Amino acid sequence: MEENQKSRELEIDLRKIFLVLWSNGLIIFLVAMVFGIIVFLFTSLFITPQYTSETKVFILNRTDLNSRIINSQDLNTSTYLTQDILQIVTCRPVLEQVISDCDLDMTTKQLKSQISVSNPTDTRFIVIKVEDPDPYKAQEIANSIREASADVLTDIMSIEAVNTVEEASMPTSKSSPNSRRDAFLGFIVGALAAIIGIGFNYMFNDTIKTSEDIEKFLELSVLGVVPRENDVSNLKSRMKKKNVSAGS
Repeated sequence: MEENQKSRELEIDLRKIFLVLWSNGLIIFLVAMVFGIIVFLFTSLFITPQYTSETKVFILNRTDLNSRIINSQDLNTSTYLTQDILQIVTCRPVLEQVISDCDLDMTTKQLKSQISVSNPTDTRFIVIKVEDPDPYKAQEIANSIREASADVLTDIMSIEAVNTVEEASMPTSKSSPNSRRDAFLGFIVGALAAIIGIGFNYMFNDTIKTSEDIEKFLELSVLGVVPRENDVSNLKSRMKKKNVSAGS
């Protein structure tokens, strides 16, 4: 019996919280809009746009030329070899050569942070992506990395050739930041912050507001309610208007 009563009280409290949130829906929406606008303006005005250029190469082993039949062991060896190649593409000699060829004013660590190298599953394709604030520079660096890494790979590994599948593309639109996505996330965060703030304010606000609150929290019976002066004046005005209309 006591458990049922507690669950009932919890249900009533949750219902009241929902009603409080619903009644403050406009405030929640406005707070969310403010967060979204702030994030949109911040990403649009204060974050430097980045452009990504991509080039793709294919790795050809010497064993592929000497044998017409490729077994599972050869495929596994090629897979391990590809993982080694991913590391070599961004090794220090390659990066130093790129910095020299492109006349870049940066360290190898800074250049490496702009490069991402990946290998699509079950392939020997190597995808090189370069991100830079200048789209022309991003394309130039990507092509230079492809050429410099090809020279290093043929020198130190059993690589017959590094064939270009796609040359670096000229990015026509920024890859980051995505202002619309960030603004939407800001909107969601703002709405959640407003909901949490209003919910906590309701749950931890123990101010007595009505006679029902006195009976609920203090367990005292209310004998009477003293009206406020404004309420009395409004009541008198309404009664006066009612009498005048009734007399006419």
